Amino acid sequence: MDITLDPREHASVIAGLRALQHLMFDQACDEQKACIMELASNGGTVMPLSARQIDSLCARIN
Repeated sequence: MDITLDPREHASVIAGLRALQHLMFDQACDEQKACIMELASNGGTVMPLSARQIDSLCARIN
């Protein structure tokens, strides 16, 4: 899938990925982590990305 992002969209995607990474692996309470994992796993249908995979995705987007 190829998409085109304008600079604001690009910045928002990167910010969202970094926020996801921060909340999933660093600073979130259990309830927040559960909600985030639900979203990141598409309701449990896929395995969420690891912190390393999020880093790789950010690098690919940049």
